[in-house]
Amino acid sequence: MNKNFAVEGSYTDYSSDTTDLSMSATNGAALETAMGKLNDTAGFKSLIGLTGTTLTGTGTNNAKITSSATLSGRNIDLSGLYYFAQSDSFEPFVKLGVSAWNLKGEYSAFQYDNAGVLTTIAGATDFSGKISGTDVIYGVGVDGKINDTIKYRVDFDRIKADDDVDSIGISMLYNF
Repeated sequence: MNKNFAVEGSYTDYSSDTTDLSMSATNGAALETAMGKLNDTAGFKSLIGLTGTTLTGTGTNNAKITSSATLSGRNIDLSGLYYFAQSDSFEPFVKLGVSAWNLKGEYSAFQYDNAGVLTTIAGATDFSGKISGTDVIYGVGVDGKINDTIKYRVDFDRIKADDDVDSIGISMLYNF
């Protein structure tokens, strides 16, 4: 726009990541007690169809609950940048804009292992869900000059959503 102001657009694909979760105890009843101490046990149990289900079994073998979650997402940003006093080699800036994002999660049903046998918990179901939103993005950074058209950037951005999304980036920029 001018020497101190710029408009920037970006797209980020967060790919996908799989996380395995597990919790163990000496038996099913002890495992249920341990799960009861978690903050969101009832909420998560309802996602997989286990609301009102109580794990039982008092054998002396280990009881184990396992699950797998795959998360993926992406966002598109449009921001305004303000560059402070510029030098021949560095240009510090602040950023403010809007980010449209989405996140998808797929969770497998829990498994219950008591007496060494891995079986599906009766009533458990797989779950998938999507959330999306449009939120404020802001950040700070510095551009370094390689030549008149190519720069590099180091920056920190935050998408101000229910759970903030922070990113630290190193980028190459081409001005046209």
